[in-house]
Amino acid sequence: MSEINEVQELFAEVDASIASTEAVVETFRRELDSTGRSLESASAGVAGLDRAMGKGLRGAFDALIFDGARSLELMPEILFGSLNDFALLSIPMFIIMGSSIASTRAGADLYEALERWLTRVPGGLVISNLGACALFAALSGSSPATCA
Repeated sequence: MSEINEVQELFAEVDASIASTEAVVETFRRELDSTGRSLESASAGVAGLDRAMGKGLRGAFDALIFDGARSLELMPEILFGSLNDFALLSIPMFIIMGSSIASTRAGADLYEALERWLTRVPGGLVISNLGACALFAALSGSSPATCA
């Protein structure tokens, strides 16, 4: 009878091991799906890059043919001049701010603090939402991007 109990205990251990393995497999499957979706969105963003590079090289070729080799000296200045815009500075700042808020509890803590502070004010949820948006806009440097 003790052998049967030992075998039953072994089966119970195997069942527990299989259950924990299934949980790990399910977690891995969810992470893999998430990674796949991230790669799909990244590839969609890179899909237009070849067109941009082609147009840039075509413009450099046309400048070389029609204006001579001296026109290639202007290419870095033209490239920097088109990227030297203060409005473009808010884009990387907004992305950095969004990723830092998404990876930490800062957003939840901010909303919780504003909700506790404004709980007795009529329309406290709306006011806390506007306050959080104002803080995100101040931190990221982009108020229109905060509305998105």
